Amino acid sequence: MVMGLFAVGASAQLNFLVMGDWGGLPGPIWSTPAEHSTADAMNQEAAKIGATFALALGDNFYENGIKTDEHDSRFKHTFEDVFDGGNLKAENFFKVLAGNHDHYGNVSAQIAYSAISDRWHFPSLYYSWVETGPDFTAEFVQLDTVTLSGDSSDPITGEEMLGTDPRMAPADPIAAGEQYAWLNATLAASTADFIFVSGHFPVWSVCEHGPTGSLVTTLKPILEAHGVSAYFAGHDHCEEHIDDNGGV
Repeated sequence: MVMGLFAVGASAQLNFLVMGDWGGLPGPIWSTPAEHSTADAMNQEAAKIGATFALALGDNFYENGIKTDEHDSRFKHTFEDVFDGGNLKAENFFKVLAGNHDHYGNVSAQIAYSAISDRWHFPSLYYSWVETGPDFTAEFVQLDTVTLSGDSSDPITGEEMLGTDPRMAPADPIAAGEQYAWLNATLAASTADFIFVSGHFPVWSVCEHGPTGSLVTTLKPILEAHGVSAYFAGHDHCEEHIDDNGGV
């Protein structure tokens, strides 16, 4: 898993953490040493920089998501017992979205878990909220890129696919269109000084899965048209910062 730090405003008036692909193990002991060390580092950094929340960018539960409901023990073993530092315990601290591994299970259970955990905020597959500083506002938009782009593994063979593989396509084009319509409307209505959009699949990537073709074609122009400040993603297990010539 990868953790990042981000600051908004010249005097770092809003600090937050970003993590992706953190979902532990599918059997006992349900977590990994890397997950624990990253959680410890996040707790320390949150105290240092005054981080007020963390973006959790999907693949929350390896390998096949949550198999039962919102009372599944995976929430305790992979999340609650790992990210247990005192600086990570603010209400709704973790702003969650779904990855491809989450969609292999019951994503609705992860959404429902928001009503059980004070720290887990995942109200719907895609959503937005606004953070306010002394002299700025920042809007955060969380997307469900599996709905937008389709799964990243072949449904018949299970073969992992590159993001540009033509077999990657939305399983429900109507649902994808509805999400894009919501995104366009949300970005058009935003009056925030900064806009941050997040999804599990990357737009551009130089790592193992590469860029996601459908997001380059469809999402990237939307982000550019509405002056989005940055797009955060998971999926590729590396840390990269891409300066896009479209301004995002």
